[in-house]
Amino acid sequence: GNAAKHFDLGVGRVQAITYSERVHYSENGVYLDIDNRLVMDEKTGKYHTTKDIYTTELAGKDEGGEIVSLVRDGVRFGWKYPGNGKGSAAQIVPHEKPEYKTEQEKRADLSETLHAEVKYADIREGMDVVVHIGGNGIKDDIVLKTKEALPYAGMILPEGFEYMPQNNGGL
Repeated sequence: GNAAKHFDLGVGRVQAITYSERVHYSENGVYLDIDNRLVMDEKTGKYHTTKDIYTTELAGKDEGGEIVSLVRDGVRFGWKYPGNGKGSAAQIVPHEKPEYKTEQEKRADLSETLHAEVKYADIREGMDVVVHIGGNGIKDDIVLKTKEALPYAGMILPEGFEYMPQNNGGL
C-alpha cells in the first residue's frame, strides 16, 4: 500500500516497514515515493514540493495573498491570513539529523524527503505561522505571541469548496 516501503537486503531477504502516514502516491498504476523537499521557483518566488499527487506551493514571502496552496489537475486551493501582509520571508526549517543506532533505523527514516517545515515569523503583528508538510497533508500552527494578534488568528479559505470538520480538528 501507500504507507509501507520494502527494502531488498540481498540474499533473498526483504525488509518491510510500515509508516503511520502515506509515503507513496500512485501515478498510472505505479507507486512512487513522495518527495516533499522544497524547491524555489525563481520566476514566481514561491517554494513548491517535488513529487506527490498534488503540488504544495508556499509563498516566498507574505504579501497578504495566499501563503499555502495545493494544486492538482489544474484545481488550486489556497489560503491566507486576515490582515495586511508584512513581507515576512519564508524560513525553511532545517531537518535535524538523528544518530542512528541500526541500519534499520537509517532505512526507516524518511524525514528528509517526506517532511518539510516552513516558518513565517511575525507574519502579522505578534503572530508567527509554521507550516508542516507531511505524507498525510499540511498543518499550519498559528503562534500568537501577544493578545493583540488574536484578530488575525484564523484562515481565509477560498469560496466554491465545501468544508467538513474532521474528528481530529482538521477540515
